[in-house]
Amino acid sequence: MRKWSILVVVLSVLFIAAYHPRANQRPVIVSKPPLEFTPGVNYIYAPQAREPDGDPIYWRLERGPSGSFVIIDFVHNYRPILVWDTRHAKRRRWHYFRLVADDGKWGQTRQWWIVKPKQ
Repeated sequence: MRKWSILVVVLSVLFIAAYHPRANQRPVIVSKPPLEFTPGVNYIYAPQAREPDGDPIYWRLERGPSGSFVIIDFVHNYRPILVWDTRHAKRRRWHYFRLVADDGKWGQTRQWWIVKPKQ
């Protein structure tokens, strides 16, 4: 009888290991944005991220100065591109950005940075 109970425990552990979904992992942003901008010239940043689970990554700009937005480059494998029309920028002011990489399964990573005008 003891051998059967050990066998049941071993089979249960194998079943759980094979069929239990592992925890979702957050995307990891691996790129660094430019920290300076030239007034009157578009500021462009193409963020890059890894997704450990292989899930697609959805990007959104959570906060940014007036005239900034994220577009998707459909030609180059759906890459995100953050664009900011710096004509809206105040000359001697720092500008704050917050970008979100979301895997659609409650896995989110935020990237914050501040840009300043080039001297």
